[in-house]
Amino acid sequence: MSGNPARWLTAIATAGLLTAGLSTAATAPAHASAPVTQTGPAEVGNLLVYANTDFEGTLGNWVGDGNAKLTDDTTHSFLHNDSLLDTAAAGGTSSFSISGTPNAIKINLPTGGQEFRVGAYFKAPVVSGQTVTVQFSLGCWGSSGYLKDVQGTKHALLNTTNWQYSEDDITVPAGCTYVQGSPKVTLGGLAAGAAVNMDEVIFAPYRAALIIGAKGQNRADGGTGYDAADWMNTNQKIGPLQSDKEFYGGNNTALPGSWTDQTNICYEIEQKVIAAGGSSADWPACVINLGDLESENAIQDYFTGLPPAQMVIMVFEGEPERNPAFTSGAQFVSQFDTESQNIRKAAVTSAGNAMPNVFVAMDSSTYEYGAGPNDSAGTKCGYIPPTTSTDFYLADHYDEGANGKSLPNENSTIASDPDTTNGQKWLNWLSCVQSINKPLGLAEYGLDCHSDPNQPVVSQEMGADNPYLAAIPSATEPTIMWEYWYSDNGGNPGCVYTNTTTIAQWQAIETQNGGG
Repeated sequence: MSGNPARWLTAIATAGLLTAGLSTAATAPAHASAPVTQTGPAEVGNLLVYANTDFEGTLGNWVGDGNAKLTDDTTHSFLHNDSLLDTAAAGGTSSFSISGTPNAIKINLPTGGQEFRVGAYFKAPVVSGQTVTVQFSLGCWGSSGYLKDVQGTKHALLNTTNWQYSEDDITVPAGCTYVQGSPKVTLGGLAAGAAVNMDEVIFAPYRAALIIGAKGQNRADGGTGYDAADWMNTNQKIGPLQSDKEFYGGNNTALPGSWTDQTNICYEIEQKVIAAGGSSADWPACVINLGDLESENAIQDYFTGLPPAQMVIMVFEGEPERNPAFTSGAQFVSQFDTESQNIRKAAVTSAGNAMPNVFVAMDSSTYEYGAGPNDSAGTKCGYIPPTTSTDFYLADHYDEGANGKSLPNENSTIASDPDTTNGQKWLNWLSCVQSINKPLGLAEYGLDCHSDPNQPVVSQEMGADNPYLAAIPSATEPTIMWEYWYSDNGGNPGCVYTNTTTIAQWQAIETQNGGG
């Protein structure tokens, strides 16, 4: 256990330090026989399939282990429509796990992985004078059979009915190649009949972000614009990449009329990955930036043919703070709310359930969050839509004078805007979104793009940002994405680094603890 901060997600959440204790029990649990694997697609970076994390009309493989009655709650959710609801039959402790019936569920751990993030969002009842606790654990197995249970620390949930995030960083023993009956969740301090909701469960290699990837280099394949071959070329250079970013509307190509339209770069990436011998598990999460306000019907057409295994993050008008089309934050937020509703109405299955692989995100420009004359948004937070309209808060952040330090400690200034440092702009944006209970991330990240991205300080700064993003001080939510802007944007050199040291640094970030 490394002692990384826990994340507690509410408007008034606080963070504490975690440790993980290893139990000494060596007797194989009763669920040891005839293990089977999970079925269905999974969120990029998550070891759990959607059915076991998002609960859209299903409880997946979760079963009650003691004093737990599990149901699918269609009235309360953190993301999308449903959540898991545990109702305690009697007062005290209630537990449930991914166990499966009649056979145990086996989840293989990635090669090289020993440290894992286990977390979920909870909605617990307020009980005067009583504290509800949560504890995660993993049942570890290897080639020789059952090893031991690894138990996280018991933590108190905040006494609020708001959704809040609880996370543990758990290190498994050497030789643990898979888990069974895991993850397990134990709730304590419950009154008889107490009902606790759980949603968006994360079981993933512990690293800076759940999804780590890059926008590919323009025209790397010798073409005239950005396409799937460019992403594949970039993936070969600095991968394994888990994300891509694409633009439609505005001054870009129109939104494709269906998912399988050849103008849809994400679809073309899918086809090239399969042709190269990969599988749908290797598809990157696609961030789709809409430059126009698209109708529900147009978005529904775009989703026609979207595979359940393809994760899509829909953004309306990235970097709105810099867009002269918006005269105020309120105008942007109003249009964002409209587009968010269009996306969510369009993203439904034939059975009427929310598509768990489609998300909505807001994408800011941190450059605008300073105090200088060129900063249109300042620290007013007026461009930040409410939590009801978005699943993630993303940002585009560039440091044009890298100093080798982490995001909040960048002390370089941009020549055209010398009033404040990039680090302070990052912190100003963070102050706008950090108390809102949704995950954060970087949809664009570039270093020394207008000078020399091959300077040693670039790889040093990546290395400094790695532990920082994994455990942002006072953070109350996980970092969902970290995407490098590996593109020249028609200039030279752009953000493209080619030296072996920086490539090795980025790849180490991607593959930490078996990630990637």
